[in-house]
Amino acid sequence: MRICATLLASSVAAMVMASPAAAQSADKISNQYICTFARSMPGADVRNEAAKAAGPVLGQVLFTYEHAIKGFAVHTAALSNGRSAVAEMKRANPKIAGCEQDQVMKIVARPGGGGGGGAEQTPPGSPRSVDPST
Repeated sequence: MRICATLLASSVAAMVMASPAAAQSADKISNQYICTFARSMPGADVRNEAAKAAGPVLGQVLFTYEHAIKGFAVHTAALSNGRSAVAEMKRANPKIAGCEQDQVMKIVARPGGGGGGGAEQTPPGSPRSVDPST
């Protein structure tokens, strides 16, 4: 079990660090942002706080994040006064920790699948789990 968890963590780390160029080429989504609150905010408060930030004029809340992170996705309106909708949302709700422009992320798989080459093999002498129900 420990080996499986280590391999999983290593795989995730490798995917995150694999290609800085891929992260730079992400397509920004116009007038759409992901805003976060402090982690200490109760998940039950996220919906109300997101609505308070966007209000009836600044934007439409698209989704709220209430578990792993506390925050929301919002499509902002274009303001006629030339001010930033994000700055206005932060002013309307100082509990917002930060906002980043939303973007489309792409994962490019290498031809032939994942890690090593060839078929998976169990080395001789390795313990095997046997299901007694079969």
